Amino acid sequence: MKLTSNFIPTLLVILVSNPSQLFVSNAVAHGAMESPQDLARRAEHLNQARASLAVCAEKLHTRERMEQRLRRRNTLVDQFVEMKKKNGVEISLNPELKKRDLSKSVDIKSLFPANPTCVLTPELTIGPYYAPNQLIRDDMREDIDGVELLLALEIIDVNTCKVVPNVMIDFWHCSNIGKYSAFAAEGTTGETFNRGLQATSSDGIVTMTTIFPGWYTGRSTHIHIAAHINGTISSDGDFYSGGINPHIGQLFFPESTLQEIQSNSHYTANNNTRTLNAQDSIYSQGEATGLNPEMAIHYITQGNINAGIVATMVVAIDTSKNYSLTMLGGGGNEGPGTSTGPGDMTRNSSATASATTPPATSTTGRSVGKFTITSEL
Repeated sequence: MKLTSNFIPTLLVILVSNPSQLFVSNAVAHGAMESPQDLARRAEHLNQARASLAVCAEKLHTRERMEQRLRRRNTLVDQFVEMKKKNGVEISLNPELKKRDLSKSVDIKSLFPANPTCVLTPELTIGPYYAPNQLIRDDMREDIDGVELLLALEIIDVNTCKVVPNVMIDFWHCSNIGKYSAFAAEGTTGETFNRGLQATSSDGIVTMTTIFPGWYTGRSTHIHIAAHINGTISSDGDFYSGGINPHIGQLFFPESTLQEIQSNSHYTANNNTRTLNAQDSIYSQGEATGLNPEMAIHYITQGNINAGIVATMVVAIDTSKNYSLTMLGGGGNEGPGTSTGPGDMTRNSSATASATTPPATSTTGRSVGKFTITSEL
């Protein structure tokens, strides 16, 4: 399926009417086998979303919404180019990223063609490498080698089709050589690379700077995300605690980009067998519906992947749901900050997380949730 150059690929929900269709390989989440209860919950969630998504598809492509996405993408790219310039690196901007005219005479759909065909499987298994209590920050690269990746996600409520401000989005993924931070089994105890949280602004858009993920055997290249609402930011602004989790999922990339990354010098030390998108159980669920689960990709410099990548998508969440128990591996009903273990780690992996412990002030500070709009990105 050809990927169009836009912000519109919509992270919707796979609609499956028969729970038996949901049985996939046991690599759903780093070796986690789904129980019949998980399958039933997922099927219920998917079926409930069907009617709402049909309505949202049209609303996602209004000129106002497209202009918002274009402005935020442009700002993200401009900040990146300016940062590079300060470091003595000149960026030759991709002509596709220079399209800035928002006048009424311009067909905004020519900049963001309508393509409401992207989909994200809502995972009800968090996977064994979720680590709570990570830093709120807009750059989670640290010193990890890799192609720089700018993420821009618009978060919408599947029930209303409206953007959702002040959702705290939790990002985590493996390094260029396929290792996750914060786990003894990975040899990364005490490390926090490629993990971070950032809140959506009043326009429902969240951005994050990271490196393009590597890969490990059994899964195609992906980024984990989880949404947190109605929690609290610590008084120093570094940590988030409490609240509920209305969404858990993964972001994927076009196979053509993955092939180029695999041969890139930043990833030559990765000796793991790369799983193709078509071989990945979660990705394949999207393909089986005829939908595309991939993010929209732009190279910041045309033809030069080493200059960086900007990846965009619209993520639909169901704010009436709560997967906090899944985040905690069945051990509680709060978000990061009160977890006793990272997700399904104790059930699916012998790994042990070394998540950062938030300060005592993490239960105070400003509230962040779908009912309180208090800050801008």
